[in-house]
Parts: sequence; structure tokens; C-alpha cells
Amino acid sequence: MTRSFKLGISIGDDVFAASWNASHWETQLANGPAAGAIGEASAELGRRLGQTKRPRIAVAILPPLVRVRRIVLPRMSDNDRWLAVTTNAERYFIAGGQTLVCAVAAIRRGQQSSVLAAAASLELIENITNGLDAAGWRIERIVPAHTAWSASIMRTHRDTRRRARSVTVVARREVEVLELESGSLVGVRRFRQSTGATPTAPEPYTIGERGEGPSAAVVAASSAWLTRSLEIVPDSMRRARARRERRIAGVVAAVACANLAGAAVSYDLRLERQLSSISARRSEIRPRAVRAAALRDSARRDVERLTAFAELERSAPRWSAVLSRVALGLPLDASVFSVRVDGDSLAIEGEATDASRVVAGLQRTVGVRTTRAVSPILHEGSGEQTPVERWRLGLRVDHLAAVAQR
Repeated sequence: MTRSFKLGISIGDDVFAASWNASHWETQLANGPAAGAIGEASAELGRRLGQTKRPRIAVAILPPLVRVRRIVLPRMSDNDRWLAVTTNAERYFIAGGQTLVCAVAAIRRGQQSSVLAAAASLELIENITNGLDAAGWRIERIVPAHTAWSASIMRTHRDTRRRARSVTVVARREVEVLELESGSLVGVRRFRQSTGATPTAPEPYTIGERGEGPSAAVVAASSAWLTRSLEIVPDSMRRARARRERRIAGVVAAVACANLAGAAVSYDLRLERQLSSISARRSEIRPRAVRAAALRDSARRDVERLTAFAELERSAPRWSAVLSRVALGLPLDASVFSVRVDGDSLAIEGEATDASRVVAGLQRTVGVRTTRAVSPILHEGSGEQTPVERWRLGLRVDHLAAVAQR
């Protein structure tokens, strides 16, 4: 019988490490984190594990393949906070032309609201997924190595849960300094090994290639299962989780229906036996049956009403999501005077130094189908005043697209 166990894996630009039970293994990725190289390393690891074991995989991505930074944002909901970072990822992370997959966790300090954000390229995530799929393994979570290192320190040193600490992680090319407060990762500083400005930390709070201890890659692999903070969830994993949740919901619904059917059959059998054996009580049972039928009809009507309410709620417009996306799509120098909404139409009036940038930004905004000027653009300002352009735009919006992937 195939056994299931937890396997932690860490992947860097030139290293592949794994940890399971009390064992660990580490190898080099000569061709970098390509799908083929990861597949070859996974195959070698599979031969070491044996064919009788079916692992559950948690992956920790090592820097510089993943970057973590703290971002200060105004107060907003968790969904809007995630949307603000993901739609402007190139503003906070150097993408280099690559598509980024982001994760966001809230950090609150008194009146200040900020987030800890992590980003990795979509190409890297696909390489990791395809490489491990080639070995027949399914990934259950992907996290940045920073949160795995933090979880390892907090598990080993419980005093880090109550006070602020700094943890130095010594890697091959750079040094990461993790800032911990009250048991949470709140910041990351990065130093290159070649600069000579490598920070120092007390020995218990150092991870990496010093002495005879395990490498930073092995520590990240062994602690990948200890945290879900800043979990990086690509669309493929999001869809797989949704399918798994639907299957579980289907099984639960089937079991509930079977129980209800069994209860109904049992009730009918008991009623039939009682009616056949006690004919004198038929007149007494008849009113009860009438009341049960009335209750059944009432329950059916209630279900129909609830279904109608659910449909109304599903089809209701989501103006908060639409307006937040429109606000993020406007240039920084744009000012809005008035907003009017009607069904799937949005009329917005304001001014900016360049109205074409406003139109271009709104045309790229997710959830906006069309953008058109409903009146001529007016140029104002003379002399020492900064010239501005007053505009009035009509937008046709898609509410479902605006709330997608929130």
C-alpha cells in the first residue's frame, strides 16, 4: 500500500534541496531552475525515496528567485490590498519583462497599515510545477523561503514569539536579514556577499553555511510545511484547489442526500407498517400526514425563495470593486469631480494635465469594457496657471470581471 508523507523542497537559481522525516538531500542545478533540471532532480530524489512512498509537496523558493519587501498602503480591505499590489507589481518589484505572481500579508503597527509582499515570476512557477509533475508529484503549497526560515527560528527559539529579533540567513551569493516581531515576519533586508558589509547576528539566530549546520536551502526545505504566510498561489493551483473543493462539496452533498433519503424511506416503512397493523388509528394518523405535507410544501417554497435571493445577490452590481479598479487605473495627477452609475454604465468627470493618459489608463483597466468621451475635452489654464484638460467620460463596465481573482 502506498504511504503518504510530507516532503519539503527548496529551489534556488542553482540548488535543489529536499527534506523528509529526519533526512535531507541537496544537489546542484547546473542549468538553473528550468523545468528539465527540476524534473531530473525530482527523478533522482524519487529513486532515493522509493516507489512505495507518495509525497505531499511543499515548495520554498529561495532568493533571488523570489523577493520580499514591505509596502505601506492606505487603509483598505484585504482583497483591495491584494489587488493594489498585484495590479502594480512592476512598481514594487523589478519584473524584467516577466509576469509576476504575488502574495500579500497584512502588517499593522498602531495607526500605520502596511503589507509584506512577495513576488516570483510566472515562468519560474510553471517550471517548478512542470518539473515536479514529471515525477508524478502534486504541489500543495508554494511559499517564499523567508517565511520558512522565520518559522524554523520560531519553532526552535520560542522567545522570538514575544519580542523583536533579527535573523541572519547566509546564502551562497547574498545575505538576508529577517526582521521578526511578535512571532511574525515584518521585513527583509538584503546584502550581497561581495560587498563586505555582511551583518552579524547572535549565533542562535543565524541560518546558513556556517560551521557544520545545514545550509539555508536545507533549512528552507525542512520548514516549508510550517507556514502558509505569503503563500504564492498561481492560477493553475487556484483552479486545482477549486476543483478539489467542488469534489468535496459534491461528496458531502451526496452523503447528506443519502442520509435524507434513508431517513425518508425508514419513515415511510414505519408508517406503512403502523397503518397495516393498526387500522383503528388511521383517522388519528391522517391529520398528522396532512400537516407533514403542508410542512413539506412550505419548505419547498422557502427553498425557492432562498434560491431566488441567492440569484439576486449573485447578479447584484459590485460597484466597490469597479470603482477601486478605476481609481487604480487613473494617472496620479488626475482629479475626479463627479461619478454617476447606472446599471453597467459609469459616467466620470474630472481633470488632468493630459486627458489621453486618463483614457489610455481606463482602457487598460480590468472590468472596463469601453471608454468614450461624452463631451468635448476642454483646455483650461493660462499665464502662470498649469494648463489642465477637463474631460467627461462614459464607461461600460463588467462587474464579474472586476471582482475576478480577488
